[in-house]
Amino acid sequence: MTKSEFLEQLEQKLLLISEQERKDILIEYGTYIDDKIANGASEKEAIQGFGDLDELAKEILEAYKINTDSMDTKADKTLDRAYSKTESFLNKFGNFSVNDIFHLIFDAFVLLVLLYIGRILLIDICLNILMNVFNWIFGITYVAGIVYAFEDLMIWIFKLIYLAASILFFINVMSRRIRRIKRHDYRINVVEDLKQSFNKEAKDFLKDDDGLPPIPDAKPKKNTLSSKKSTTYR
Repeated sequence: MTKSEFLEQLEQKLLLISEQERKDILIEYGTYIDDKIANGASEKEAIQGFGDLDELAKEILEAYKINTDSMDTKADKTLDRAYSKTESFLNKFGNFSVNDIFHLIFDAFVLLVLLYIGRILLIDICLNILMNVFNWIFGITYVAGIVYAFEDLMIWIFKLIYLAASILFFINVMSRRIRRIKRHDYRINVVEDLKQSFNKEAKDFLKDDDGLPPIPDAKPKKNTLSSKKSTTYR
């Protein structure tokens, strides 16, 4: 370490001291190094005589009645206050703690990654396989030519459908996650919620219930038919 580097680093560690006093200290230590060099010591030896630079700066600060031990404590208190203010700010918008927000951000990130992987599997790979199968079945025909002409349009439509489904699943799953985190229920992860949402949507889609009353049976019952016959014979 050279003299200029030593004085520059020492100045950075003494920023809590006033500028004028800091300049006086640097001049004093610079003069001390020059005297050592004049007496035959090398620049490196003169600087090594001060020992550890951090300890030297700490001694100087303590000489100026600056408690260096309390600096770390003050920093910790500042971080604690910032954490507390952030948490109280978030509580105003839904009783969420900072830890809850981190859980939600992580869950949203995992969900987006899974949906992106699903897009690759369903759109890029499956659609490519489908087009290859279609080419193998029909070969180079007029119909196949029409299909390939609209290939980009088909891909765009499939991507649009997947995007709409992804938004639906994202909102559905994150709604579940928000309700769980509000209850501090971390037993079920975001993947399980995604499965439950998918199963629910699939059941709703396949459910044969249009909300209308059941259609009555068109065939008459046997007892009704027999009663009509008996009435006729009478």
